[in-house]
Amino acid sequence: ATDAADRDGRITDCEWELSDGRRCNQASAEVDFREGDAGSYTATLTVTDDDGAEDTDRVQFELTEPQNEPPNAEFSISPQSGTAPFTATLDAGASNDPDGSIRAYSWAFSTGGSAKGERASKRFTEADVGRAIIQLTVTDNDGAEDVQRKSVTVRKPQNESPNADFTISPQSGTAPFTATLDASASSDPDG
Repeated sequence: ATDAADRDGRITDCEWELSDGRRCNQASAEVDFREGDAGSYTATLTVTDDDGAEDTDRVQFELTEPQNEPPNAEFSISPQSGTAPFTATLDAGASNDPDGSIRAYSWAFSTGGSAKGERASKRFTEADVGRAIIQLTVTDNDGAEDVQRKSVTVRKPQNESPNADFTISPQSGTAPFTATLDASASSDPDG
């Protein structure tokens, strides 16, 4: 009310009243509004001069609820590629919500399966060879969501050659004789 004036004296009293019943007796007043206070308001200022004369001015204003800002989904994968089988560690700790908090973390995998939580892991096998997609969905405290997708490269393991090994018993003899062959000591390091 600093612009309020009295041509033949001075202002001695300022009284503010909001349409919700709040009052204040100062020339400059601050009123706190919180979430849930949305609506139409009227602010009424009554000034009194040194001779007891009064004047009133009213201003109407509208208060709207703040719009929820969506969260930001962000995650890291370690490692981002590998030879099957391997396990990738997922970390969504960099996700954030500019006006609230993250309430839920949901993971989905193009190779099948899902997980919950800020941190998760996924094991990739030979059945997953190729490019696998990992999707993170974060949900904030107002129900808004954001999604981020990243890929993991799953390489097929190189086939290692088998090892042939056998025994003959007996290793020599006078014909006619029968030799027994046993290859049970043969092996394959990766199969």
